Amino acid sequence: MANVTIKQPVLDRKNFMFVDQKDTVLIKKPGELFGKNFKIKNLKNCKVYLLDHTTGIFVDDCDDCVFLIGPCNVSVFIITSNRCNVFIISKQLRFRDCYNMNIYGYVPSDPVIESSDNFQFAPYNYKFPKLQELFISAMFNPSENKIERIYDFCPKEGETHFKWISGILKIYNLDSEILDFKEFGENEFHYNNY
Repeated sequence: MANVTIKQPVLDRKNFMFVDQKDTVLIKKPGELFGKNFKIKNLKNCKVYLLDHTTGIFVDDCDDCVFLIGPCNVSVFIITSNRCNVFIISKQLRFRDCYNMNIYGYVPSDPVIESSDNFQFAPYNYKFPKLQELFISAMFNPSENKIERIYDFCPKEGETHFKWISGILKIYNLDSEILDFKEFGENEFHYNNY
């Protein structure tokens, strides 16, 4: 019996990063990231859509951006970033040296902030095509969201570095025309358990 070797596709590292961009929309559609790590660095006033599952995401030096990050089954680490809105699904979520951030997340572990201030947290409230499939492939259980259990690595007596966004949250739909998707169909998903 002959050995059969299945050749893996050669992946170009440049396809797994968004670096040095300003005033633009950056998109990775379902099926483009293959569950690999992704790097985001030095973005200013950008909208970033990572609509596929990943293993890890590292974000550094981003200001005035919006991030919609699909399921990450290991960790998302965001450092030295300011005034960003982050819609995220991740097994672990950590921030260091970040300020004025709004975080809408699903995290089955306690999110961590370190040397950071003026954070607002709320449950994940975005949906896009194929999200439910990606959520399941990352093996997340929607009832295990611990976004409200923020751990502050650098607490100071009399100071609060974060707060909880209270009230009714709007559920956002991603503009499917941007992504060339026709309809959401039957696979709609949103997490709204609070």
